[in-house]
Amino acid sequence: MSTLRIPRTPAQQRFVTIALVAGIHVAAISALVVALNPDLISHVPPGGPIDLIPTHEAPPPKTEPQITPTLLNPGPPRETPRRPWIDSDEGSTIRQPQVDGTGDTALPPHPSAFVPARPIFDTHTTPDYPPIAARLSEQGSVRLSLSIDEQGYVTDAAVITSSGYDALDRAAVAWVRAHWRYAPALKDGVPIPALTSAVVTFRLTNRQG
Repeated sequence: MSTLRIPRTPAQQRFVTIALVAGIHVAAISALVVALNPDLISHVPPGGPIDLIPTHEAPPPKTEPQITPTLLNPGPPRETPRRPWIDSDEGSTIRQPQVDGTGDTALPPHPSAFVPARPIFDTHTTPDYPPIAARLSEQGSVRLSLSIDEQGYVTDAAVITSSGYDALDRAAVAWVRAHWRYAPALKDGVPIPALTSAVVTFRLTNRQG
């Protein structure tokens, strides 16, 4: 029995040679890879193939660390200072508020408002010069203490400092009591009697006539 040979061209022979060499290289590389990674070969257990379904476990949720606030010790409560009452009429005098029997704060009583007697200058004329004092060239100043009533009249006059001459002193007292007037002193707006002082001066250059 004769063997049938298929004539090959040089190109076909060259292709067959290249394919054979390529196959040998692929087999050698495969063997090397399997030798280095034996886990790549899948083993089918008896009973048939098993379908493997990959599962992905979800990572545990991240929990934020809980921070417990720490309260700083504020210390004892601060007491609001009580404001002292200041008496405006007495300047720097300080009075603390008083507490009555019910526990309520009572305001300190306000001092009585006092207004001294004020002169009405139109009535404060110069006394007539005593004739005998003028002839004797007597002159000087008399300081008087005056009592003023609720209507502003001078009810009394007393010599505090004499002029040195009795005629001048008596003339000053009589004139002031008869002619001078004052706006009365006031306490809480009510007229009251009061004391004041005044000076009467006698000068020969100012005498009338």
